[in-house]
Amino acid sequence: MKIKGTKFTKLTIIYLLISMVFAVHCFGESKLPFKHIDLSSEFIQVLEIEEKSGKNKAANALREKVIIPNNDLYEQLTGGLDQKQLIEYLEKQAPSLARTREVSHNANQKQMLDDWNEFIIRFPDMQGSSLMIYSLPSFGRFEAQARPFDDKYYLFLGIDEIAKRKRAEINSAMVHHELFHLYHYQMNSYVKNVAQSFFEKGEFPQVYMLLWVEGLATHASRLLNAQSSNKDIFFSDTLYNETKPLLPNLIAKLSEILTSNSFNDIAGFFYFPTTDQQIPKDCGYVIGELIIIDAMKRHNLKNLVEMKGEDILKEVRVAIKNLMLAEISASNQSVDTN
Repeated sequence: MKIKGTKFTKLTIIYLLISMVFAVHCFGESKLPFKHIDLSSEFIQVLEIEEKSGKNKAANALREKVIIPNNDLYEQLTGGLDQKQLIEYLEKQAPSLARTREVSHNANQKQMLDDWNEFIIRFPDMQGSSLMIYSLPSFGRFEAQARPFDDKYYLFLGIDEIAKRKRAEINSAMVHHELFHLYHYQMNSYVKNVAQSFFEKGEFPQVYMLLWVEGLATHASRLLNAQSSNKDIFFSDTLYNETKPLLPNLIAKLSEILTSNSFNDIAGFFYFPTTDQQIPKDCGYVIGELIIIDAMKRHNLKNLVEMKGEDILKEVRVAIKNLMLAEISASNQSVDTN
């Protein structure tokens, strides 16, 4: 296109075009429905320093580039880390540089926004204005976590822990699972208070609550990712297949400990390993989803999200009973067939 007019006019047009581009950029930024903080590149720089200059310099860089700029957050997540602990982390727990690069590729803002947009189509009353999404090293604490802090809601993606799994990646199923936890907190103050007691005071929820909240998040993730495999939904190649044949015994055990919040009863079913070889680690996610599927025969998803306390316990007990009856029936049919 040929521009006619004076030099002043040409400069004015160029200025206006630049201003429009800048305005569009700023408008797009202001429209982002949540805040995303990605510390992947800083963490990758630390691992590059470790490869070239050793762990002492890498530990210094880790403190300067990652921890100090986010000091309040890491105080909450880790309770503080000294130099010795940082060096030990780099020696024993830090993932490889190659795997970290691979995992952090899917921790970018565009991916988070795409996952968010898919989520709010199904759950349009989710509020993003108080949502903070962090892609960061968790120093061995978690792979992914959703937690309320005061009036804010945080979704953490532990890129270091995810990278330590050989075939794991940050995918939509994982992000949607954690987003649903935050949605649950927003919609249900009772569930939010239980979560805050856990994260801030170290008070474990009762087993029935863990089955409920993790089952809901797992099933919501499946609804949003209908084409995903059990590997993606449960973040494990083997968990579903390991749990399925053990269901009768696992359900029977759970029926006895539903109101317990002891570490020993929770371990194995959720979050922590156990020495009991008959409890596959994190099998509570599989059983929790089965409980939600059963409860949805009697209630819609909105009702389940809004349930509290004794109503949740009642539904879990009904579902546990139905699952036990279903397993007995399946076992009897198998015997008859043989």
